[in-house]
Amino acid sequence: MPEGVAGAGIASLLAGAWRHKPPPAPHFTATRLDALVAHLRRSGSAALAWPSLRGSALEGCPAARVAHSELVYQTLRGAAYEQRIAQLFTLLREASIDALLLKGRASAAYYAHSGLRPYGDIDLLVRPEDYARARMCLRAAAAGTIDVDLHDRTLDLPGRSFDDLHRRSRVLTLEGVDVAVLGPEDHLALVATHFLRHPTLRPVWLCDVAAALEAIDERFDWTVCAGTDTLHAQWIAVACALARALLGAHSPCLPEALRRPAPPWLVRRTLSEWGVDLTEPLKPFSDVLLLPRQFVHGVRRRWPLAYDAASVYGNPPDAFHAPYQCALMLTRAVRFCGRYARARLRA
Repeated sequence: MPEGVAGAGIASLLAGAWRHKPPPAPHFTATRLDALVAHLRRSGSAALAWPSLRGSALEGCPAARVAHSELVYQTLRGAAYEQRIAQLFTLLREASIDALLLKGRASAAYYAHSGLRPYGDIDLLVRPEDYARARMCLRAAAAGTIDVDLHDRTLDLPGRSFDDLHRRSRVLTLEGVDVAVLGPEDHLALVATHFLRHPTLRPVWLCDVAAALEAIDERFDWTVCAGTDTLHAQWIAVACALARALLGAHSPCLPEALRRPAPPWLVRRTLSEWGVDLTEPLKPFSDVLLLPRQFVHGVRRRWPLAYDAASVYGNPPDAFHAPYQCALMLTRAVRFCGRYARARLRA
């Protein structure tokens, strides 16, 4: 199945997946649905297909049963995550360390069912001055099978201090423990930027944007969400536009100034990347250089995203990004070749 066609199928299957009553699944053939759910399963997002399949003519298909099984599995796995998160926050609180839970279970709170949203590791944000103590504290915790990713800053929220984020935070109660998560304005900014920096891997990250976008109400402060960086604010608006265009997200509280259409290049790129087979291993760049037939594919898999180029060169979403992406790719290639040559000389 061509990548763009597969991506479009995934987008239509996941439209509204975070809602209590999503729209019914499109009229896919059983063969095509099998392919789409298999692709979603490889990216850890198969459970998101179940809400639109439930109650539809496709509910009895093998692919639908796979999606439902993934939902059950993730629900059970989520219970282990909640226990681990509660344990970590208890340890940090006993050490008088404030922390914020990012993404993962914090994003799942915006879904109709927390099992729809797959979890990876546990992302925690602490003050820079608390980072060393927090690492020691977490090392003292009982070993577990769930990785913890501790941060003292986040690239997804430039210009926002921990104290400001913590002051605007809200609380989730997990296993009887109060867990601080980002407030709705900061959360939407975080998931929007996170998706733009990683659009290739998992469609669930755009579902995070859509779910956060639909959860806003008249109390939502768009100036806080946009932040102080004008360029970053433009990219947040673009991610929201993409969630509306591909997943049917809507919000009556969205300001008119933010109702811009998604750039066509970003729609095409996202659908194409969603259709990429992620089970194919990414070869080391040194192997790509030595295998000419792999070169084009290797470069394509590593091609800088428009947001990457914007972060370096400051270009806005409606700019012509190809020259900036070429420049960034060339810079990365030169750096790699320098490191590779030095390593060969030392060998």
